[in-house]
Amino acid sequence: MNLRSRLGLAARLVSDGASSAFASAGRLLIAAPIVALVAACGGAASTPAAVSSPVSAAVSAPASASVPATAPAAGSASSSTATAPASPTISGTPDTSVKAGQAYTFTPTASGPTGAALAFSISAKPAWASLNTATGQLSGTPATTDIGTFANISISVTDGTATASLAPFTITVQAGTTGTATVSWTAPSTRTDGTPLTNLAGFHIYYGNSQGSYPNSVTLANPSLSTYVVDNLPGGATYYFVATAYDAAGLESADSPPASKTIP
Repeated sequence: MNLRSRLGLAARLVSDGASSAFASAGRLLIAAPIVALVAACGGAASTPAAVSSPVSAAVSAPASASVPATAPAAGSASSSTATAPASPTISGTPDTSVKAGQAYTFTPTASGPTGAALAFSISAKPAWASLNTATGQLSGTPATTDIGTFANISISVTDGTATASLAPFTITVQAGTTGTATVSWTAPSTRTDGTPLTNLAGFHIYYGNSQGSYPNSVTLANPSLSTYVVDNLPGGATYYFVATAYDAAGLESADSPPASKTIP
């Protein structure tokens, strides 16, 4: 049996000092701790309204052909002027700055002779970025170690015969912002069947950038704790948190309802 399905956990979300209680609905073994998320360093905390557990062309030929009444005079000639195929073009205005830890993307607009396949290339590409040679999209997420200026970047397009290029541009990677989220709770004292909980061992906090997916976790092996600050959360993202309780036998409750926090 999945351990995390054997215990129940209730939750609440607290923002700016105000709290909203969720209905407790235990599952098997542990009654729900009250879990809360407090907005910090800007951003807004949100909470669900209810809780079920906690912490085809045809061409016709001419009918007849006409012949000129007079043939061209001897020595005369007729000629026509051929139109050269159009050269490829490329345009667009790339962003010139990005914060470390945040995604950067730029896709130029390009065109070429009808039916011609276009291919893109780049010069002075930042190491943290990659170029899609089929679409010309430049994308990547710089790290804090990439803070600085990347100059003379130029994206070119060719149809195999002629080439066009964007004017060189610069991307500056700036220091990113971070934020914190404070999770607090009230420890459960009974199991979901009403019997006393005498061997509570601690709590788990799970979080990530997508509701229902929590790749990050913190284990708090101290049943007397009632709050924890999750820090160094990169800005420009929303984070979702759930909490669970576990006992000395390793039995873990179900997830609490998710609470969210946006870091600007």
